[in-house]
Amino acid sequence: MARTREFDTDAALERAMEVFREKGYEGASTRDLAGAIGIGPGSLYAAFSNKEGLYLAALRRHCEHLEATTQRALASKQSARTVLRGLLERAFTGSDPAHWGPGCLLLRAATERAGANPELDRMLRDASRAVEAAFAEILADGRRRGELPADLDAAAAAHFLVTTLQGLRVMALLGSDRASLSATVETALRCLG
Repeated sequence: MARTREFDTDAALERAMEVFREKGYEGASTRDLAGAIGIGPGSLYAAFSNKEGLYLAALRRHCEHLEATTQRALASKQSARTVLRGLLERAFTGSDPAHWGPGCLLLRAATERAGANPELDRMLRDASRAVEAAFAEILADGRRRGELPADLDAAAAAHFLVTTLQGLRVMALLGSDRASLSATVETALRCLG
């Protein structure tokens, strides 16, 4: 008879995400991860197969958080510029640093592990495309409501904004001041016309 799992998987993934964000994949030891989760290495391996399995599960959980953030933004009744400003500013404010801001696990994964695992690469592409699709939907809605120019290419503008978002995250990690980052957001929004 298989032993039942004696820990909360959801809480374990949240704690693992914190360790991976802080130390990266290479810097996070199995001992670090098991200690943060509050289980022994054997239980960690039984639940996730190995460190890579835990990492991928943590990234999947992180993607769920990103999806929830973009879905809330899409449901907003605010103007397209207001919604986009809020999402871009999350890259460097304390409003959601662990999932959307400079502590974004996907940003860390892309810079540290891209090309190391086909599943990881697919997750990185899918997450980026999902955010880009949400931005395109926000832009198209703004265009329909007359808030943005009728000839705005929503897909191209969304790609530009996702690229800007990633740049803001990196610059925040490098210590750029908030005023400079806010000015970058406003410049990006002005580029929409």
